[in-house]
Amino acid sequence: MPRMRPEFIAVLPELFQFEPYIRADGSSTSPDGEWEWRIQRNIVDYKGADSLEAYVAKTSEMVSKSTRSTVYPPRSSLGPFTSPDFLNGSFDGQVAVEVSTAAPQPAQNPSGETRGMYVKEAIITELEDLDGAGGPRTDKLVGLLRELNFNYANSQPLASNSLLRAVMDHVPPGFSFPIGTTFATVVAQAKRGQSDKKYLKKLTDFRDQGDDVMHRQIDQRRSRIDMDDMPQAAAVNAMLDGMVVALQKSKATSAAQ
Repeated sequence: MPRMRPEFIAVLPELFQFEPYIRADGSSTSPDGEWEWRIQRNIVDYKGADSLEAYVAKTSEMVSKSTRSTVYPPRSSLGPFTSPDFLNGSFDGQVAVEVSTAAPQPAQNPSGETRGMYVKEAIITELEDLDGAGGPRTDKLVGLLRELNFNYANSQPLASNSLLRAVMDHVPPGFSFPIGTTFATVVAQAKRGQSDKKYLKKLTDFRDQGDDVMHRQIDQRRSRIDMDDMPQAAAVNAMLDGMVVALQKSKATSAAQ
């Protein structure tokens, strides 16, 4: 993209988060401003869309046919690119400058750190597709997961810990347990393999940390919770993948009846 302004290129990954059908299956940003956005396989739906107009038309068509309720992250670091002057101005006038006019700069968050996805986008998409399909509605859970990913990517430890704790409190019905069942009951009674049980146990141990973040009142001490205290992403993804399997079984059972 040699004719786009470097500061615009730097925020493209965050702009992509507002596009409903080019979600990343993982992304990363390096300190020198380079970034990577790994697109999911459903990009094949855009075959033949070789212009901006064709892309917009195809996206509008897909959105009109979809029953999804998409949750987008807040526009935290887009700066002037969400202003009326930029959005309503001439597109060519905004981006048609040589890239050599400035060095590329990464989009910054308050901590100055950049991280990739915490929960795999493919899992979130599957949960989105299973919304109410023979089991509980997943729209609220999907919203929590997207907000968790956004806050994790922007290195917000308190929000990330709080959202993960909320996710754990919301998942039991997805494993076919009655509403009101605790996460500890899911860990104790769910029929899972040994590896998955170990992952779930790690998340059970996280509960005390979640309580600390959400319920400890302010006092004379500073908060010592940081991003390194977040549980292993593999454990969270294993839990959610297990719920996808459980919901798929519920969907198949409902369809057979």
